[in-house]
Amino acid sequence: MNPARNHAVAALERWRAFQQARAANAHRAAQVVVTQATTALADANAIARDAQCNRASLLSAPTLDLDRYRAVAEIEAHLWRHATQCEVALTQARDELEQAQRVHRDAHAMTDVAARRRQYLEGVLEDHNEKSISDRLAELRYSLMRAPE
Repeated sequence: MNPARNHAVAALERWRAFQQARAANAHRAAQVVVTQATTALADANAIARDAQCNRASLLSAPTLDLDRYRAVAEIEAHLWRHATQCEVALTQARDELEQAQRVHRDAHAMTDVAARRRQYLEGVLEDHNEKSISDRLAELRYSLMRAPE
């Protein structure tokens, strides 16, 4: 058995573990971005609804100031556009989170394969060493039994 091969597989396992750790960090970062985007969308929607209520209250007032109403309507339209942009950003963040989950899952699987291969090779090497020791002991016993007294 070749110990260099075992070292190579162990190095591969370390490399894959490093890749898995990087993928886990990217996954956590993507989760943070989704959380922030969700909060931003909720805040934008709340502010836009408040502006909508303010515009509605202007309509129910006894007198209607058209310049003020137009300004409030423009502000409300801007706020709804911002809420739509936040919704698009949330959709993109969720897509990136799904991608990060796939990368992390694949990296975990690759690390697991390398670890199982290393364990298998260690078992094979251990079996080979046991067989080698057993063969040497058998040869020694045989040579002692045939030695002249």
